[in-house]
Amino acid sequence: MTNSFKKKDWIWAYGFVAPTILGLLILNIIPIFQTFYLSFHKSGAFGKGDKFIGLKLCEVIFGSPSLASNVEHFTLYATCRSTDYRYFLNSSGYSE
Repeated sequence: MTNSFKKKDWIWAYGFVAPTILGLLILNIIPIFQTFYLSFHKSGAFGKGDKFIGLKLCEVIFGSPSLASNVEHFTLYATCRSTDYRYFLNSSGYSE
């Protein structure tokens, strides 16, 4: 009797864990592999005719003379967007 009881417990455990594992696979792990695949391939019209280009895209990005200014602008934008603007408004005497 204890053997079948433990088997039922395992079935319930897998039943509760399976949706989480499935969600991780669909929402996280598969897109990560797709991103790596797409970063090394140039896709044709509507994703047909993928051509392997290797690290050519990385050479274009890191070889660009405007890379430093692009990173600087992105950092400034991301910093300003993540800052709570109400702090600056309240410190200047503005009240809601």
